[in-house]
Amino acid sequence: MNVLEVVRLGLPPGARLVAGKAGAGRQVSWATTFRSRPPALDHLEGGELVLLSPAAVRVVDASLSVSRIITNLQQRGVSALAVAGTVERDAIQAADASVLPVIELAATADLHGLERSIIGLLVNKEAELESRANQIQRQLTQAAMQNRGLDGIVRELATLSGKSVAVRDMRLDVLAHAGEERWPGAGQRKAMQAMLQRPVSVTQEAAAEWIGGQRQADPCWAAVIAVNNRAGGLVTLAGSEEDLTELDQLVTSRAATVLAVELLKERAVVEAETKLQGDFVRDVLRGSYGNESAALARLAHLDWDVAARQGVLALNVGGAVEAGAAALRAAVGRRGIRPLVTVWEGEVACIYPLPDGTGPAQWRDAAELIRVEVGGELSGRPVSGGIGRPNAGLRGLQRSFVEAEQALRAGERLFGPGQTVAFADLGAYRLLAHLQGTPELDAFQQETLGELADYDRKTGSHLMQTLEGFFATNGNLSKTAEVLYVHRNTLMYRLNRIQELTGMSLDDAETRFDLQLALKMHRVAATRGR
Repeated sequence: MNVLEVVRLGLPPGARLVAGKAGAGRQVSWATTFRSRPPALDHLEGGELVLLSPAAVRVVDASLSVSRIITNLQQRGVSALAVAGTVERDAIQAADASVLPVIELAATADLHGLERSIIGLLVNKEAELESRANQIQRQLTQAAMQNRGLDGIVRELATLSGKSVAVRDMRLDVLAHAGEERWPGAGQRKAMQAMLQRPVSVTQEAAAEWIGGQRQADPCWAAVIAVNNRAGGLVTLAGSEEDLTELDQLVTSRAATVLAVELLKERAVVEAETKLQGDFVRDVLRGSYGNESAALARLAHLDWDVAARQGVLALNVGGAVEAGAAALRAAVGRRGIRPLVTVWEGEVACIYPLPDGTGPAQWRDAAELIRVEVGGELSGRPVSGGIGRPNAGLRGLQRSFVEAEQALRAGERLFGPGQTVAFADLGAYRLLAHLQGTPELDAFQQETLGELADYDRKTGSHLMQTLEGFFATNGNLSKTAEVLYVHRNTLMYRLNRIQELTGMSLDDAETRFDLQLALKMHRVAATRGR
């Protein structure tokens, strides 16, 4: 057992290491009280912690100083010196020079009683460690019962352990911290992530694991916090390598147990609040809140500036609404924004505040990043997104929500899943996707392009593709031939064949409009069956 462990386990509260701290990792083999009659030091064999009273020193030799004793103890291989009363400056300097740890005790300390206590600790170390760890666990549990929250428990743990304490979530983001904060290095993060990915034992206490230091990051003991038989985060006790002891290992494990209960309690509260808030957000977006004045009052209570510009993002998460909503809340929350999220019928949506001056491209980029993050949290499940145009006020939010849903559905039909589509970019497609399947549109499409589509299917030609390329280049024959990788003569032949099959002239503006509209309808119909 080293000097630091003896200070923490075998000495009364208030005992502190005042000098020779570089030697705090020295092993202690025994404890003895400085004899008040000569020879006072002859019985020492090395490795002892010597307990000394300045009064006893004066009895032995009035001219003998503590600084001289420190020099002699260092020469005899003593591990540490504990002094009852204030340690003078010259003694501190001598201890630092000799790298001999010196501990300052209360002037009234019972040195003989402490000697017996330390010897008992050295003889029965495991029992003493368990006893001390249990005591700390009881104090942490008391902090939890006093509703001091995660921050309060972590502060109590830092005080009791004398170490920097952090609680991290599954992404290793800090939930609570006390003491000096240092971000873990890449190697440490990798080790923590590996711990979180292992199966959690439902019958055994979480075992603390050693994670070595890396550059500016201190080493630490780390233990998984299990919530509902699954990893819910990590607790770490960090310090210098010589400061971290076996007791810290035990305490880290016990702390994980207490923190598991606290995280479970906080999660239950958050889930209840989230459900109530989600129901309200859904009512706002659908306009089903009944009393508008009451809705506005509740918005004010939530510090929600309904008069500001806000957009709505709707996501199709393939039925995984609970996991999708949690991932969406996390993604929005990481941007420092209150996550106003709701769920319904296999989809999730959020209201996203947009600063003045935010353009359509910026809004689309932000929504795309969020969609990708949510998909990553859902193990790569295809997630589609639709966004409405920014609006203000209750009615504006409801319009943005309707647009987001339309963009989501039209985008999946047109481009397939796994895309973010803005309502503002859909143009005529949003109308066509909404009306697809009506008899009038089906008849129009068949009358306009039916012959052309049938001809392509039977002959394997590319007349439909040619027509799309022709319109994409605004009728520029050279550019069309270049885009389609065909000779100009081949292009002219195809265009003439198109006019023969449809009976329409490509020089007529109304005809060209009909053909372009029918082509868009054809694309919507084709993507609908994907």
